[in-house]
Amino acid sequence: MTGGATIHDILRNASHGGQLPRAPSSLDAQTLQTLAGVGTLRGIEAEQRLFDDGDPSDVCGLVLAGLLRHQRGGADGQRQILNLILPGEVIDGHGLLRRGHALEAATPAQFLAVPRRLFDWLLRDLPKLQLAAARSRHAQRDRVRRLAWAILAPDPRARVCALLDLASLWAPCEPLRLGGHVLTLRLAVSDIGDILALSPAAVDRAFHGLELEGLILREAAGRISIPRPLALRSEAATPDMTT
Repeated sequence: MTGGATIHDILRNASHGGQLPRAPSSLDAQTLQTLAGVGTLRGIEAEQRLFDDGDPSDVCGLVLAGLLRHQRGGADGQRQILNLILPGEVIDGHGLLRRGHALEAATPAQFLAVPRRLFDWLLRDLPKLQLAAARSRHAQRDRVRRLAWAILAPDPRARVCALLDLASLWAPCEPLRLGGHVLTLRLAVSDIGDILALSPAAVDRAFHGLELEGLILREAAGRISIPRPLALRSEAATPDMTT
């Protein structure tokens, strides 16, 4: 592995900085060490692509920090963000081998890249890696399903409410003293728009309206206070998908 920081350093720093979502990785220290011994630690700048046009090449491994976007271009040239890949999740190529699809960093990220043939060999021999890959695939499929419900909400306001409600299941959250929580969602307004099929202006108007009504309070560094989560969920007009 290249670079001065170890995998454990990165995960520990991310956790202490409130950057680490509730990711499904079940990798133990020994399996992490095995991956570190054969992989390459890559620092990825925001907006940098790991692969493009359905050709992931050697993009297998473990997301250590940051958010990645699984996206595609629509027929009208508009970008559509299909999913978000979170820290702690394994990428094994499943669901990414499609023409017109790309994987890109939404924020600065750290990725432990392992050559595909070697990764497939390790996957056959390491039960913990098999489990982590399976859990990651399940979490990513579930996230796609939940984001689809957000897109089906009837108007921009309801879509933004739905995204904030559903994001509380996987993004970092801290409880508020008097109830509710603070959600850390480090996504640009343009990214939120491309997840919800909305313009950035429509997203901003929806956020502003929710702030005026006291349903949310936007803070620095992507932090959003949600004092009444149940009220926000009722505005989203989406089914209860908290389980």
